[in-house]
Amino acid sequence: RINEHISTEMLSDEKHCVLASKWSFDTEFEKHLGLIVKSNNIDSIASNYLGILTHVAQSDCIGVIPLSLAKKWGKTFNIKLFTSPFGACFIQYQIAYHQRKVNCKRHGAMRA
Repeated sequence: RINEHISTEMLSDEKHCVLASKWSFDTEFEKHLGLIVKSNNIDSIASNYLGILTHVAQSDCIGVIPLSLAKKWGKTFNIKLFTSPFGACFIQYQIAYHQRKVNCKRHGAMRA
């Protein structure tokens, strides 16, 4: 059904597993990308990225997850990765780090 590339129109027409920390349609990740997901195209709502990943692995829907998570677990969950059809976009994010790195100068520079 979907080959190597996906357009914004194709993405909008697919079933989605969306990220919503408070189970609200106002907070799904796709909204921040400027993608309007029709309510009848929302297959499920997950409260975290791992929930999206596991649901996508078990169903016929699409989810938007961080590339690092997709690269690390993609083969394990047998998911297919697509390049974002949105090009460069500005999404706010935070870096999480393990506390053992709190005194590491390199990690300190990244957090500054």
